[in-house]
Amino acid sequence: AKWYPLSFGSGFAVTAVSTIYTSLRDKVPNTNFISCIASIGVLTMSTSLFGFCISQEDKLRRLNAGIQNTISVLASVSFGVYLIHPMIMTLCGNVLSNTGSISQMALGAMLYFILSVFVCVSGKCIYGIARIV
Repeated sequence: AKWYPLSFGSGFAVTAVSTIYTSLRDKVPNTNFISCIASIGVLTMSTSLFGFCISQEDKLRRLNAGIQNTISVLASVSFGVYLIHPMIMTLCGNVLSNTGSISQMALGAMLYFILSVFVCVSGKCIYGIARIV
């Protein structure tokens, strides 16, 4: 379990260095390595985070019921969030810039996530859509 942070950090470093390099080389912000799910950095970070969460299952069971319920709801819509977030990003356009400063990118990512979760949780209440989400 101790290798998960190191693995995540190296995936993050690969993504950050690649993004900085291509952005400086092209003289425009480049999000190819951040937004590409098939990039080695994103894949490394994702698998490390997944493995870490699985390794913490016994600790997650000891959390209070409200936090467990929130985690359960997020887990139930995670695939829907993955599927719908590109549409949310397209619909929001420049309102939530994902190519500005680090703080703008972090805020944009959080807002895209929250909107995607909202859409998916709302969609679960509609018969037919609930089977997809």
